[in-house]
Amino acid sequence: MTDDLYFIPLIAHALQQTNTDQALSQAFEEIISKGRQPRYRRGFEQFGQFMDAAHRRAEAEHSTSLKRSFVRELMTELATNGFEDSEGEKQAVLDLIYSHSPWQREYEQLLADIKHLQKRSPPLLLSVLRDGKSFRTMEWEKVPGRRTIEQVVPGHYALSVATGWVIWQGDLTEGDLIWTAAFPGAPLDLAAATGETQTGSTRQFRLLDGEITLQVFAGLETGRLDITVNLPGNS
Repeated sequence: MTDDLYFIPLIAHALQQTNTDQALSQAFEEIISKGRQPRYRRGFEQFGQFMDAAHRRAEAEHSTSLKRSFVRELMTELATNGFEDSEGEKQAVLDLIYSHSPWQREYEQLLADIKHLQKRSPPLLLSVLRDGKSFRTMEWEKVPGRRTIEQVVPGHYALSVATGWVIWQGDLTEGDLIWTAAFPGAPLDLAAATGETQTGSTRQFRLLDGEITLQVFAGLETGRLDITVNLPGNS
C-alpha cells in the first residue's frame, strides 16, 4: 500500500472491530497524526477526497456520521490549540469548516463553550468516559482544585466538558496504570508508600493551555487519575 493510500488499511481494520465507532475514532486520530508528516501529505489530501465521497454516499443513506466525526475532530484540535501544522494549513481547515453553515455554527459554539469554561462560572463539570460509557462526573465549586479517580483499569478514556465536547481522549494501558508493568523491578513497598507523591506518575497531559492538568498514576492492582483545574494564567 503506497503512502498516498495509507489511510485505507487503517479504516478497513477499524471496520472489522467489534466496537466500530471507537475503532474508527482511533483510526481517524492516527490518520490525522500521520497526515501532518510530509510523506503522508498527499495521502491526507486523498483521505479528504475519500471522506467527501463517503459523505455523498452517506447523505443518500441519511447518515453523515463519518465525515461529521472527522470534522468535529478538526474543530476540537483548532479550538484547543492542538493543531500543530502551519498557519496555511490551519487556514485551510478553517475554510473547510466555514464552507458549511452547520459546521460553522458548531465550531463557533465550541469556541463559546471553551470561553465560558475559561471564565470559570461555577460549578464546573467534567465527565470521564471509559470505553464509551460514563465512568465519573466531577464538579468544581471553586478553582484551583483537584479531583482524584481511583480504581482505574486499562481502557479507552475520554474527558469532556458539560456540553459533551471531548477535550482529551486516549488509551491507558497496564504500562500506565499497573506498578509492575510501569516500573519493572521497582520495589512494591515503594508503590505502597507512594501516597500522593509523584513517584507513581506515568503520564501527564496539559489541556486548554494548561488550565486543566490530567495526571495518570500507577498502583498495585489499579491506577488513578488526578484532574487539576487551575486559575487562568496560573497554569
